[in-house]
Amino acid sequence: MRRPIHFIAAAVLAVLFASSARTEDLDSRLAQGRKHAWSGDFRKAEEEILYVTRQNSKYADAWSALGDVYLWSGRPEKALESYAIVIGLMPKDSAGYVSRAKAFRDLRKFSQARTDLARARQLGGNQEEIYKILRDLDRIPSSEPWESSFMVDYQSFSSEREEWLAYTAALKREHPLGSTRLEASQAKRFSMRDKSLALDNYLNLWKRAYANVRYQGAFEANFLPKHDSLVEIFQGAGTGWEISGSYRFLDFPADRADQYAVFLARYVSRYYIRAKSSYVPDNAGGGHSQQLFFRVYGNSVDNLIEFSGGFGKENARAHSFYGVKIQKFVFQRLGVALSANYEDVERTPSRRGFTAQILYRW
Repeated sequence: MRRPIHFIAAAVLAVLFASSARTEDLDSRLAQGRKHAWSGDFRKAEEEILYVTRQNSKYADAWSALGDVYLWSGRPEKALESYAIVIGLMPKDSAGYVSRAKAFRDLRKFSQARTDLARARQLGGNQEEIYKILRDLDRIPSSEPWESSFMVDYQSFSSEREEWLAYTAALKREHPLGSTRLEASQAKRFSMRDKSLALDNYLNLWKRAYANVRYQGAFEANFLPKHDSLVEIFQGAGTGWEISGSYRFLDFPADRADQYAVFLARYVSRYYIRAKSSYVPDNAGGGHSQQLFFRVYGNSVDNLIEFSGGFGKENARAHSFYGVKIQKFVFQRLGVALSANYEDVERTPSRRGFTAQILYRW
């Protein structure tokens, strides 16, 4: 028996109405979850949005909102999982890559964040938002607002010359404009001693630019400069490139020196390469040097190994220098750094040494 056409139409309309009502219900639950997240009630937000994703596992907006809940509530690992689903559902949409880059940033996985931001730029993502995240990655801020450290620096010579020894205690604070670090040092060279205080600032400037402004003053200036000032401007460019220029003024009791330097750096995945060319005018003794840094990051930017080396001339004498540094955070807030160096100056005893540093963040 053939069913009347109006009965079939009614059944179709009923199915469409039920589907529409279900979609509207999911949209409503998602909107409610977003409201809870914006108000800071992350538990209720998670419950509402998880309900939506269970009912429709291909609802990309819901997965994106869930990632935001995890990111805002300090759970970037879970945020990564949600944003990965968003990217899988919408691989040509830049928003998922930008969001995942934020989670990588919070996990201190800066190389992965850069990769996602590069993809977002290719897809025409919001340039202002991308540049804002890149600025955070370029300056490499500390993972916590406060950081304290203590460092011992020991240097010895190939001749009978007495060793050098220095101790430095520092306190660093991250703030909206960048970071400020206060250092107190005591140094011993041969039979002389010096004490100094330094203020080291990293300050955000314009788009993808920041500055390092540092001043150190010695109390007695027996061998340290009475005044030691440095200004360096950094500018990010393209995908992973950074250029900078610096000026340093050293005021010794019997003389003064001006130093100029330019830098070119590149981030490639977990690797960071930086070249430096410096120059000291003839009226300050004259000199120049070329230096190369090569750094490899571990699972985050807090764990790394760095190699450096260079050559040049100082007061008409050839010199070369090499170094290696290893930094590892053994716990989330506690890290150690060890480095070794070697320097050879023509007609002067060669110098080699090491430094040991402990860092604590809170």
